[in-house]
Amino acid sequence: MGGERGFLEALVGELRAAAEEEAKRVIAEAEEEAKRIVEEARAKAEALKEERRRRREEELRRRAAREAALKRLELRRRFWDELYSLAERALEAALEEACALLKSNLEYRLMYLQRGLERGVASMASPSLVVHPCSEDQWLVERLVSENWERLRKLKPGLRLTVGSPLPGCRHGFLLVSEDGREIFNAALEARRRELEQRLLTEVFKLIWGGVSG
Repeated sequence: MGGERGFLEALVGELRAAAEEEAKRVIAEAEEEAKRIVEEARAKAEALKEERRRRREEELRRRAAREAALKRLELRRRFWDELYSLAERALEAALEEACALLKSNLEYRLMYLQRGLERGVASMASPSLVVHPCSEDQWLVERLVSENWERLRKLKPGLRLTVGSPLPGCRHGFLLVSEDGREIFNAALEARRRELEQRLLTEVFKLIWGGVSG
């Protein structure tokens, strides 16, 4: 009886020792697994943090590039606006000076009116024309029509040209129209100045653009 009890106690002791050893092993493995999981989680967290930082930096770079591009476009627009404005002011001043000289010099006014009449008569299809002088050039237009009649008829055989009523609100130049009103040649000085300004400004800007872009 005592031998069996001792045997059982020894067996229980061995089983307890084996269980404790197994528990220690399981606990050790669990701790190692927990450490591994923690390390993996930490690594993933660091990787995620790094990825977020990289994405943030990339987004900041893209945003900075967009803002820089917009700034360059704005500076470029301001540059061209200022350049265009400068060219426009310079050309306007030059044309104003030329017009002032033409208005004050009778010889220049006669030359302008005569050449305008010749160009207008030659360019219009109708032989029946009426010239409406501006208020301050009425007597000059009448004189030129009379003195240059033969020259004008050579430009357009069968020409019938009459001097009509002066144009209201117009001081220098004239308006040449066909009797049926379908053709108009505007030689009013202010109208010609505006037309010339736009044409020259376009040409000047083409030259400026070509010089800068080249």
